[in-house]
Amino acid sequence: MNEIRGGAPALVLGAALARSMAGLVVVVALALAAARCSSAPASEPRAPAPALPSPAAAPAAPASTAAAEGVATQIELHVEPLADLWLYLRMLAESRGREPVEPWLAEAVEPVAELGRALRAAGVGWHIVDTQLHFATTVAELRRVFTEVRSLSAAHGGDPAVVRAIERTGALLEVASPRFREELWREHERAIAAARERLGRDLLAVEDEALGDVLRSLAMEDPGTTFHVYLTARGPFPEAVTYRAWGGVPVSFVGVLSDHHAGTLLSEIVLHESHHALEGASEGPSHALARLRARLAEAGASASHRHTIPHNLMFIQAAETVRRVLDPEHRDYGFESGYYERAAPALEQREIWLGHLRGERTLDEALDEMAALASGP
Repeated sequence: MNEIRGGAPALVLGAALARSMAGLVVVVALALAAARCSSAPASEPRAPAPALPSPAAAPAAPASTAAAEGVATQIELHVEPLADLWLYLRMLAESRGREPVEPWLAEAVEPVAELGRALRAAGVGWHIVDTQLHFATTVAELRRVFTEVRSLSAAHGGDPAVVRAIERTGALLEVASPRFREELWREHERAIAAARERLGRDLLAVEDEALGDVLRSLAMEDPGTTFHVYLTARGPFPEAVTYRAWGGVPVSFVGVLSDHHAGTLLSEIVLHESHHALEGASEGPSHALARLRARLAEAGASASHRHTIPHNLMFIQAAETVRRVLDPEHRDYGFESGYYERAAPALEQREIWLGHLRGERTLDEALDEMAALASGP
């Protein structure tokens, strides 16, 4: 069920990637143009499927310790130096000076920060850049993407600030990458390798059982998707994010050196991100997350609670699944990181949901109670 990839291909854009790149960058360019108008390592490159991208934002049933049968969804780990460099730069750019920056790398941080400001001003998220790391595993390939995006964005009326920032970022990445490989990557690689080994012993050793428990608890059908998880040393807060890349492929980036990703917390975070992947790949309104979102919308809940309450449920269920299948003494990320206190009404939700999992209330009763915790606009 698991495949761990490492290494990097030669600096040559594969034929499949080259054929798909034009369509990919047109979509990105049109996204930039639309936002502006509304004022709002693998052995070979992975070619995207012909479908539009959609970004993802990235606890039912009695407890069971029996291994799930026929779970087709799988978690695939990736280790790519380019992804590590890019997420490291994103972290430094968003830290606003709180993180030390190597002097030779400082010149590359500012254009990444500039690109972030330009994307926010254009109403476009980081997903249009981050997800390209699933298709471009070298700076040369990513630079090709940036060049095409810059040209097509300009041709389609894309925001000039985004166009300029993309151009600067691509150029400086090419300068920074060799020294990054020489001075930082070995240290990062050791940390990532240790985390990958830990995940292999922990979550991936019980992968079918863990995913099966999540699917049963949230009343989800198995979508049979492959969830791609890129392990990096660091990343921008909260150091874990999941997107839907080109073709609806779920892609996540997880920073393994986060203060709150130690021990089995890393397994919980990867499992939490898998909730985003599972929901994004699931169809229909029947699973628990969809039903909860529908209840919140019907109740006129605030936009904040329409996001936070389902997201809280993902954290709660991920932690409970880790306790069920991996470590009965596991302590929730929500407690360890302070997330539950920041994301009210998470603590109340946790009592409701764990009560449901103990058989004290039905799924519909639990969802009704959680929806009733929401405030209005």
